[in-house]
Parts: sequence; C-alpha cells; structure tokens
Amino acid sequence: MLAVAGFVPATASGSTPNTICVGLVIDSRSIGGSVRDGCVNVKPATTGVGVLEAAGHSLTFRRDGLLCTIDDVPSSGCSNVDDTHYWAYFHRAPDSTSWSYSNEGMSTYEPANRSTEGWVYDDGSSLQPKNIPASQICAGLVKPTVTPTPTPTKPHHTAVASQSPTTSTSPTGSGTSRPATAETGRPRHTPRASRGAGRPTAPATSPLPAASATAGSGADPGSSGASGHGSATGALVAAGVIAVLAGATVIGARRRRR
Repeated sequence: MLAVAGFVPATASGSTPNTICVGLVIDSRSIGGSVRDGCVNVKPATTGVGVLEAAGHSLTFRRDGLLCTIDDVPSSGCSNVDDTHYWAYFHRAPDSTSWSYSNEGMSTYEPANRSTEGWVYDDGSSLQPKNIPASQICAGLVKPTVTPTPTPTKPHHTAVASQSPTTSTSPTGSGTSRPATAETGRPRHTPRASRGAGRPTAPATSPLPAASATAGSGADPGSSGASGHGSATGALVAAGVIAVLAGATVIGARRRRR
C-alpha cells in the first residue's frame, strides 16, 4: 500500500462518535500505474470528492466538472479524457465483497460508514477496481465482532430423598443397640443393665443326696452330715414304715380272734 498523506493507518480502530470510516482503492494499472488503498475518517455526509481530498489526494477537473487526474495520473491530464477514457467511480457497501458502479456523481454521493470508494482508470476496457478485502485496507472497515453475553444458567436442583432415621449400634455393657434420633443423629439414652445381666443365674439351692429309705439301716439322721432338709425327709420315711408295721399287727390280731 502506498502511504498517502491523510490516510488512516491500516491498524486504525475505525470511526469515532463524530466521524465515519471510509476506505479507498485507486487502481491505475490500465495505464501502467499501481493500486493504492487506505482509509480515512471523515464527518458524516461527506461526499466522494471530499473523501479523496480528506485522504490527501490531489485532483484535477475538466471545465464541465469531469475528473481528469488523481495525483497527476494520467500524465496527459485532461487532454485524453473522453467517454471511454476516464476515472470510473465505484462503491462497495459495508461487508460487501463486490463493486457497484456509481449512478451518482462524486460531488453529491455520500458514502456510508465502513463502505469503500473505488476508482479505476478505464482505458476503454470497462474495468473495475481491484477487489481488495476490507480487512486488508483498514481495520475500521471490518464489522465489529460482538461478543455475546453469556446467559446465566439456572441452577439444576436435584431432589434429595429424605433419609429415614438410621440405627447405629453402640456397644454397651448389656450388648444392646441404641437407635439414633432423626433430629441429632445421637443415640438415645438406654439405661445400663445391672451387673451380671446376661450371665447364667445359679440355682438357689443345690440338690442334696436323697436319704436312705430302708428302715432299721442304723443310719443316724443327726450324724449323716446331710442338711436339715435331708433329716426331715428321713423322719417321714421312718414314720411311714412304723405306720405300716402297726397296721399289719392290728390285722393279725383280728384274724386270731376269729
């Protein structure tokens, strides 16, 4: 790109609140020239000729107002300008990739913000300016990228099943489990069992050997070493034996009387 006084550098950020950014492509290859491009910030409602002048280009006009030269190109000036040899005027809309021939003169046409003005010297071949992408001409001609605002996502609520009270087993002296309360999770108080709980209980009395039931055995209840319960049992047995003997004696006496 040929640097031209008044052109905005290609790294320019674009228009300001009081200006618009307009690009320029000037193509004179048909008569041995080059292609120049750039962009300029101008006030809104600036015409096509005003854009060229704001960019610092020198212009020459014929008496009827027809543009003859841009920066002294062609070198012949206005002598060879006619209906087939002239600077043809084109427009490229913002974000467009193709040129449109201007149906309006440069003294009345007002380019839009981020649009591109194109000038090509037509040497009788119906040429169009070189279609240089706007991003290569000036950053201000590129459509600003809008970063979408992230939409806050609603928190996803997952239903949590209610937990039923659980029973926690806590070893105690009695070996019983304590159910946990639903409110605190702590085991409810269970009174401790008395000492010895869970152990086998010994019988109140131990069985004693039975006393001899044979009468006249000569065993002495008092000296047998048995407990008082054993002595009583022996006495009852002896009394029974005596009663039987007495009954037998009575029966024998009655028989003799007969």
